[in-house]
Formats: sequence, structure tokens, C-alpha cells
Amino acid sequence: MLGIQAQVTNSFYVTEFGNKALQFSLVVPTNIEEVWKLFTTEEGLEKWAAPVVKTNMKIGGWITTNYDSTKTTADSTTIQLDIINYLENEMLTLNVNLNDDFSKEAINEDENLQEIIQFIAV
Repeated sequence: MLGIQAQVTNSFYVTEFGNKALQFSLVVPTNIEEVWKLFTTEEGLEKWAAPVVKTNMKIGGWITTNYDSTKTTADSTTIQLDIINYLENEMLTLNVNLNDDFSKEAINEDENLQEIIQFIAV
């Protein structure tokens, strides 16, 4: 990622209430403020997530991404992440809206797919 060597771990579990949780932990050797910008700004997300990004960084806002550099975020292949809430430089909660490129089964199964991203100094 961006020429930075990151340590990644992946764990999956089911909560006591039956919800599926896929947990990724990523250790990035830089400060939280820089990592926050990578996840919350168009410039940051374009560096590592997708070539086409638009953001409306506020509670109730959104992040839209398209993995095809010839498309726009208005295209049907765009993925929209609704911003549920955030604590600046600490946590970001997103609701994932899958596009029509995903199977109907995946869309139906992940109707409440969310990303909870925590930023922790180590």
C-alpha cells in the first residue's frame, strides 16, 4: 500500500447474537492522522482503494468508489458506502451498498453489510 509495508491479519467469527464478523487488522507504520486521510479523503482513497472516488465526509454522507478508471461515480458499477458515524482519527462506520456487479445472492445476504474501521495507535 503506497510503498508502505503493512502487517495484515484476518479473522472471521460469529457473534453471540449470530451476526457474521470479518475482522481485518492492519498495522501501518505512520501516524493516525495520515491513515485517517487515506480512508476519508478522495486523494487518500484514490491512492489505495479505487481510481475514481467521491466523498461527502459527514454523518449521513457517503463515499463512492469505482474500480474502473474510465467510469464515473454516477455509473451503475459504483459502490456507495454510506457514512453512519465517525469519531475523527478514531473510528469510521460505513454501510455498504453493493452494486449490480455483485450476485443477487450476495446482495440479499449482505443487506446490512457494514464496515467499522478503528484507528488505534500502536
